[in-house]
Amino acid sequence: MTNSLKFRISNWYIFSGLIIPIGVFLFTTLFLLFAKLELKDFLPIVFLDSVFFLLAIVSIKHFLKMAGNELTALELNDEEIIDYISNVRVSWDNVSDICFVGQAHSDYISIVLRDKKAPIYQTKNIFKKGVFYINILFSGTPIKIFPGYVKGKNSEIFDQISAYSKGALKSKF
Repeated sequence: MTNSLKFRISNWYIFSGLIIPIGVFLFTTLFLLFAKLELKDFLPIVFLDSVFFLLAIVSIKHFLKMAGNELTALELNDEEIIDYISNVRVSWDNVSDICFVGQAHSDYISIVLRDKKAPIYQTKNIFKKGVFYINILFSGTPIKIFPGYVKGKNSEIFDQISAYSKGALKSKF
């Protein structure tokens, strides 16, 4: 195989991840500017405004980084699976299977790994490490990809990934 399979990011993910924090920040800022508040009411709103400002900055940084990848949410190539949303790379050598799990409220793609702790060693972020450990505890694998982040219908995304992964796994073994 010499090609790659790329999935663009969902418009809803962009909207919810970028527009909502910025919108709430602007709303709380306007509220601070035009509302007549007492000091005891002012401090909690300043705190909330600061939190939403930080969320807006983190969102902008995240989406600018993704814009450098042409807003690709998920990529499967000859060497690895790259989840740009979670910033995780998994080598095909470590992948034993790809499962599609349908639950009541969310479907996800489960990447079954030979070495489950490999993604944990990739990150320095303690919160992401915690998420990986929780995923291992509840689903048996640290990597879960939610197709809601990816543009397209879940069934089509699953079918394309399945077809590509069968070829990639066969070529590795």
